Amino acid sequence: MRLTLNVLSGPAAGRKLALQPQQSVTIGRTRPANLAIPEDSLLSGAHFRITYQPKGWTLEDLNSRNGTLLNGRKISRAPLSDGDRISAGEALVEVSIESGPSSRAAQPVASILRKQGPLFALLDAARERSILELLEEDIDAEYDCLYEGKSATDLAAWAPYLVSLPSESSLLDVLVERGWGKSWGVYLTSAKSLADVRRHLRHFLIVTMANGKEGYFRFYDPRVLRVYLPACTPDESKAFFGPIDAYLMESEKPQQLLRFTPGTHECERQAIAVKGAAD
Repeated sequence: MRLTLNVLSGPAAGRKLALQPQQSVTIGRTRPANLAIPEDSLLSGAHFRITYQPKGWTLEDLNSRNGTLLNGRKISRAPLSDGDRISAGEALVEVSIESGPSSRAAQPVASILRKQGPLFALLDAARERSILELLEEDIDAEYDCLYEGKSATDLAAWAPYLVSLPSESSLLDVLVERGWGKSWGVYLTSAKSLADVRRHLRHFLIVTMANGKEGYFRFYDPRVLRVYLPACTPDESKAFFGPIDAYLMESEKPQQLLRFTPGTHECERQAIAVKGAAD
């Protein structure tokens, strides 16, 4: 049950913030508010909090100086519904609440991925423009662009992004629900840190083509990677895996998850059936 806050007016107008059920947010004028709006003098330091309870999302005023209004009524604590509007200080915030993952493939795929070990997603923002929005809106998401310098700035909307996905991450459910079977990217497991995995993967961004020119290697596209890995020589496979224990991705059909691991002579391919996946 994902919640998105869209600030409609006030100094922070245009800002968006997405929350998953495991998350909460405090909004106010100063830190330690998760969303601080120092330009809004009518906000208290910590003005209101939104948390997820067993029955749904809850709004709580934190004894603010000027109070918190929900749909025009002053509240101390109240449940939130899709379409509600929160007024605090100069800010008017619209609430959007989405239902949880509903596709037949989402839950089984996410469950399989969570069992593989320390998990990362390598996502292609050029494939789907909302990928970067999902990462930016998730206050707990740990991610980084594979590009650096000017390329990271100029090509931010089309770049590949490495995302850490702890076992409790609900972002994984969102990514699978929306992107499974649509070539949004690939998943991988490694005991190394995000910085270490990113450093390793950056070695493969640029390749020299047959005509001698350099170009980007889109190994983060499952349609490319599931063909490339079986064709690797033992040395190429060893280099490409490095600190990575496994690459995981959709097959040509979403009913199947492919798992590639380094082998003695060549990488090993395992096809895992996804129960309940749609055609």
